[in-house]
Amino acid sequence: MELFKENIARVKENLMELENLFKEGKDRNDAKVKDMEDKIRIAFDVPRESWMNTGQTLKDVIEILRKQLDIVQSSTLSSEMISDKDVLKNASGGLALEGVYKTRNPEDFLVKRDQLIEIPDSFSLTGPKQNTRALYTSVEFSGGELLPQASEVKIYPVVRVKLAQIHPMDVHMAIFHCSNDFLRQYIFTKLSACQFSLPFLVPNPCTDEVEFPLWALRHIRKSWQTKIQTASSGCGKYYNRQMFNTPVPIVSFIRLGVSDSNSKSQILDGVISEQKHSVFFHRHCKGSTPDSLLMNGVVEIAWYCPGGKEDDVFDDCVAFLNLHGDAAEHPKQLEFLQAVSTVNVLLLSEHPLSETAKEVSQKLSKSSVPLICLFSGKDNIHPSKKPTKVRLAAKNRNQAKFTEELISSIKQCISKYKQTATIERCCEEARKLQFIVDEDKPSCKDGYEKAQTLMCLLKDVKDVSTLKERILPLQGKLWHDWCNKNKEQYRLQVREKESIEQQQSKISAQMTKIRKEQLREATPLNDFMRSFLECLTTPAQFEGTRLYMLQWLRILLDDLTTDELALLEEDYNSTWRKMKNVSKDKEKASLVQSLQTKLDRITDKMAATTVGLQHIMREVSQLYEAIQMCTQAKKNTKQYATLPKIGVTMLLSGYPLEIMDGDAAHVPLTWINAVLDELIKTLGDKKVFVLSILGLQSSGKSTLLNTMFGLQFAVSAGRCTRGAFMQLVEVDSSIRNDLGYDFVLIVDTEGLRSPELSTKISLSHDNELATFIIGLGDATVINIMGENPSEMHDILQICVQAFLRMKQVKITPSCIFVHQNVAEGSAGDKNIEGRRRLLERLDEMAQLAAKEENVDGVTCFSDVIHFDIETQVFYFKNLLQGDPPMAPPNPSYSQNVQELKIKLLTAASWQEKCKFSSLSEFKYRVSDLWTALLQENFVFSFKNTVEMMVYSSLESKYGDWSWHLRKFSLSLQTKLENQIASNLIQNVTFADLMKKYDKVYEPLKTEIEKYFKEDKNKETLIKWKTNIDKRFESLKSELIDGTLKKCKELLISKQNRSELDKRKTQYTNELTQQSKRLASKLKTQQLTDKQVTKKFDDLWSNWTAEVLKSQPPEEPLNVKAVVESVLLSQFQVLKAANEKLSQQIADELKLNNQALSGNRSNLENHILKHLATQEDFSMYEEYIDYPKRYFERFIQEKVDEFCCDTKKLGTIHQESLETMKNQLLTASTDVTTEVDEKAGNASMWLDLFCRNVGHLITIMRNELHCIENEDIKDWQFFKEMMAKSLEEMVKDEKMDVEALREKPTKILFQQVEGCWAQCPFCKAICTNTIPNHDKRHSVRFHRCEALAGYHYHNTDHFSVDFCTTSVNSDAKFFARKKDKWIPFKTYRDAGDPYDTWSITADGSEQRYWKWFICKFQSEWEQKYGYKFKDRGNIPDEWNSFTRESALEELQ
Repeated sequence: MELFKENIARVKENLMELENLFKEGKDRNDAKVKDMEDKIRIAFDVPRESWMNTGQTLKDVIEILRKQLDIVQSSTLSSEMISDKDVLKNASGGLALEGVYKTRNPEDFLVKRDQLIEIPDSFSLTGPKQNTRALYTSVEFSGGELLPQASEVKIYPVVRVKLAQIHPMDVHMAIFHCSNDFLRQYIFTKLSACQFSLPFLVPNPCTDEVEFPLWALRHIRKSWQTKIQTASSGCGKYYNRQMFNTPVPIVSFIRLGVSDSNSKSQILDGVISEQKHSVFFHRHCKGSTPDSLLMNGVVEIAWYCPGGKEDDVFDDCVAFLNLHGDAAEHPKQLEFLQAVSTVNVLLLSEHPLSETAKEVSQKLSKSSVPLICLFSGKDNIHPSKKPTKVRLAAKNRNQAKFTEELISSIKQCISKYKQTATIERCCEEARKLQFIVDEDKPSCKDGYEKAQTLMCLLKDVKDVSTLKERILPLQGKLWHDWCNKNKEQYRLQVREKESIEQQQSKISAQMTKIRKEQLREATPLNDFMRSFLECLTTPAQFEGTRLYMLQWLRILLDDLTTDELALLEEDYNSTWRKMKNVSKDKEKASLVQSLQTKLDRITDKMAATTVGLQHIMREVSQLYEAIQMCTQAKKNTKQYATLPKIGVTMLLSGYPLEIMDGDAAHVPLTWINAVLDELIKTLGDKKVFVLSILGLQSSGKSTLLNTMFGLQFAVSAGRCTRGAFMQLVEVDSSIRNDLGYDFVLIVDTEGLRSPELSTKISLSHDNELATFIIGLGDATVINIMGENPSEMHDILQICVQAFLRMKQVKITPSCIFVHQNVAEGSAGDKNIEGRRRLLERLDEMAQLAAKEENVDGVTCFSDVIHFDIETQVFYFKNLLQGDPPMAPPNPSYSQNVQELKIKLLTAASWQEKCKFSSLSEFKYRVSDLWTALLQENFVFSFKNTVEMMVYSSLESKYGDWSWHLRKFSLSLQTKLENQIASNLIQNVTFADLMKKYDKVYEPLKTEIEKYFKEDKNKETLIKWKTNIDKRFESLKSELIDGTLKKCKELLISKQNRSELDKRKTQYTNELTQQSKRLASKLKTQQLTDKQVTKKFDDLWSNWTAEVLKSQPPEEPLNVKAVVESVLLSQFQVLKAANEKLSQQIADELKLNNQALSGNRSNLENHILKHLATQEDFSMYEEYIDYPKRYFERFIQEKVDEFCCDTKKLGTIHQESLETMKNQLLTASTDVTTEVDEKAGNASMWLDLFCRNVGHLITIMRNELHCIENEDIKDWQFFKEMMAKSLEEMVKDEKMDVEALREKPTKILFQQVEGCWAQCPFCKAICTNTIPNHDKRHSVRFHRCEALAGYHYHNTDHFSVDFCTTSVNSDAKFFARKKDKWIPFKTYRDAGDPYDTWSITADGSEQRYWKWFICKFQSEWEQKYGYKFKDRGNIPDEWNSFTRESALEELQ
């Protein structure tokens, strides 16, 4: 279409030029005119001989061309314009199970297809000539005047862009031509599953070359069953084979000439499909058009697969090839068919044949290959005497009878001519004819060579069942032993002579030992694993080599194990039938038991024989985990650090990644976390919609996911999914914002109630799996096959209990119920009764689950999870129409799938409180769920790491906000104190303070609101919004109350001093007057300075004596000092500067000191590091017994350390003094200028000055009466003297460090104040930052119970257990207040303080306190008088912990 638009634009441009030439008087003989006409002709693609004759004038030509241009434009643009690329993409979206022909909503399938289809920019559906009739059309150039007819005019038609006019098979083949090899493989697999034919030979639409798509065909697998009964099973033999190397008879259908009455493809469909399903598309199919551009010369293939029934068409598998078009025009394809066919079926036209066609017909009849001729022009014909040369009339025949005759003839020919061929042999013939084979690409060949190199390393393995043991040594007995030990350490029981910690220590040592043994067996790597890792980590020469290598390896491994697995499956089925037929009496019990044992043995051997990419990747994961656990190995194997990148490569290449080992029922957390971390590095921390699925085994879960998202989960009945796998599907960028996530992360699981597990693993396995999978998913599809009451009961009971557990730990997934294989009449919205019954069962299961989990208040399923029975239940029609293996899929199934897909992907629009996790949050969820599942009590043990991290971050932010408000409060309080002392304000009210605080509080409140609305974890944060708002409001009120109280105290103190101030003023004035009189008297006398001083001293003595006589005895007032410092003493600059400096010290430490810059948990970690560095037992004692006191002392030490840097502190102090001095000088200058301008006096200057600086320093106007009457004339000189005095004072000031230390400590300690409650079992400090909080106390990491002095009853043996493990055990403790023994599991029954604590049984503990016990064992024993011996003996593992390893956990 783009090319067409360009042509139209060129025609317009050339036509305008032609019109200009006409205006210039040029005619058609002019060279320029001829050139323009030629350009237009070429643009319209009209042959020269068909162009307008020379008799027409240039004016006529221009008019005709103008009309033609208008017609072409209007006809093309009248309908909605859809680009060829969009046509392809939309059509390709329908390649789900219903095929490309029955898609009703093709646009909904684009998400996956868009990423895979590469459409050339020059691609056009009009295409080149393909020898198809009616390819050309007559085009009207002027009203009533036609150019020569279509036989003469050859103009390629303009696409009218109506999808109905495009032949469906053209779309199909266009997709094929535009797809890469991997998409072709996917399309072929889907078409085969849908019982549609596959392209086998494909001519290139632009060249004469023919392509043989071997890569796509290689992956086709078919199942069938013969009617010939085997001795062991008593029924026909079952096959499940890759068709690439399976020899089968090949029946080729070809046509010579054109048949108006018969469709070859329709005849072939009648032979293959009894269900009247169009395996080969033909002219009578819905949507077909008379013409096809891209199918001419294409050879398609399909297989007939019998079901072992009496009405099978053929007794064994037969391949059918179908050549489209006249065989005479495709000699290469015909030669190929002759070389590979067992039987040729030739449809002869009712019209006369061309000479070439006659020659082809003669050649076919003379060939040794059996030939069945179908005569379209004859309704009766004499039969041939040769059994391999059959003649059948095909005109006006009864279709059923004709088909029956044809089938009989084909059977007869196959039986006479027993030639078979594989696709592999067909490929050899294709290469002989120089057809293009896709596997000959360098990248594919390189991938094959690498995969073949790996397989060569396995050539000496004779017993396939030992293969996994030899090349994958980490997955054997040692691995299963390690998994069992790992679970055992979480479910320990009290032993008489061994504590839980001692048991755990032993198990930990055993696990480490197993890992080391694994590494010894696995390293150095065997040749296979080493080569595999090199293939995935070494850059390839060709693009795509790695993907080809992985696919080749998968194919070759399947080939290696297929035959052995087929024998084992046959043996299993035979044994099971025998056991089923044994009578149930007691005498036969031993026989049943022996048969059951044999079944178990076969199951084990099948598991050992099954080797795939998932097992190789499991080995990679185990190698990584073993290395990470063994410290020594970790140091020596840096080359294995890139292993998680391989996991990411597999995930991004479209392969499922195992998240739970299906054989060991274990989640390799270390590996999964490492892969997800690497994935985050590669993609970023993207948002994901996690979709999981649960259902009984073989209920169609994987098929459903594969259909919905185009995935590659295993669906073979013999190889059901084991464990859990995740796969990543990217969301198209155009709809990410609408959906709310970047990727869909899909988790497929093994089936519940798996029969092979029932004899070995308890039913708790299913409960654990369901809890894990439901906990992972944002939405879980619960898949139910049919409506069998017992099966529904099983799955509903398991799933409802899992949902109830999620409710208890505050995880809110959603669920969708899918009923598959529902009869047509009862499906959909009409099944009201079915919905009612389901809801009844769900309500019943919810009540049972609540009773089992001891949860109150659950009466129906809606009490467990938000659920709408009308919109969250889907009824799916049968997947297949008829009986397999030839049954086609039901188009309604894919329509159901599409409706479900839309529902799931738009979860945000209907799910309550929908929040999509980031990849990092998903990582933590996996870890939290699995860790809790390892414990006996999931709900009691679950710990939400993401919430803890988000809350910790929130606490840090709250610390910043509260510090900002507290800093303002300190500054305002200092300012108000100065103003009160300076007599500038007489009262302070709550309303005034509220206004001042709100100027800072409101912007901070806005910042808090923004944080809760815009932070990436806003959905998690919202639960603490009310709490933070209340805390911040409470802090404001607390600070306002504190400031108001301080101001009131100052005001009362000031009032109490007022009387004294009055007397002081009187004395000062009196003394000043006497001094003035004495000065005037002495002025006329010639006295020395010494004599003058003595006169003033005498005056002072006489005056003080008189004052003392008139006053009652009390502490004397040093009036002399007041007089001597009457001015400068009032400026109290130093006091104000020191106050400011204290606040600066606190602020500096809060911002830049690592210990004080975070929240209280951060401070505690630094305290623990400090204590470990000092290794002072007395300091530990104080910290453990009196944590609040030690916290304050630690902060004091940090303040002291800061103050010890006298140089830095002096600089800050001097800067503070300079700032204060400059503020005072500025005020002095402003006041002096104003007084000078107004001709004011000293009293006026003092009034203005005190008013301007009263908020900076304490300066009391009423104490300055002594100079208010001074007659100052030179105000400039006064100002300069003020500056000089201040300068000298600042310069000579010596900093008092001791006076500075107390206040910063108080400020900083107030900032980290919180709850100081200690765990009654271990003395761990509650981490809640709110004093007197209303929730239960909690702490992330508890300690050894010996730290609280716990010991075993009637012994002097310390308890070395941790309370986080004790509360999950069957141990008891003696509660003194209750005077009885209380189980740790119900520790709150012991009353206060136990009932005020929440201790999670998650087993979380730190090495730190284990190291502490070992380091200070004797001191701790001396402190309490107990010993670490017998059951209280320190586990050996603890002694291996160094201080460094203990401190690592605090990072």
